[in-house]
Amino acid sequence: MSKNPETIEIYGSSTICKLCKFAADRDMEGSTFTEIVERMFAELNVAKAQAVPDTHIALPKVADKKMINAGYEAHDGFFTNGQVQDVYQAMVKASESGAEQP
Repeated sequence: MSKNPETIEIYGSSTICKLCKFAADRDMEGSTFTEIVERMFAELNVAKAQAVPDTHIALPKVADKKMINAGYEAHDGFFTNGQVQDVYQAMVKASESGAEQP
């Protein structure tokens, strides 16, 4: 692994082929390797920003023990741990079905 954060290590010709396809798909003929890589990272950062809007957070589909315990403690033991998991799963299912849309 490179110690210099300004370098990119190429692992095989498939990486070069992917970069060439990326450049060709974007009509970047005549661009330098650096320009192609910078554009790729810029597009990647835009995609990452759009993937999870600021109003949302990404959570696992299945709550882990720490999450379940936090939900249980938040309600002073009103729910059982199993009920907290059921509520969480219902929210995940509603989200996947688009039920959160007005």
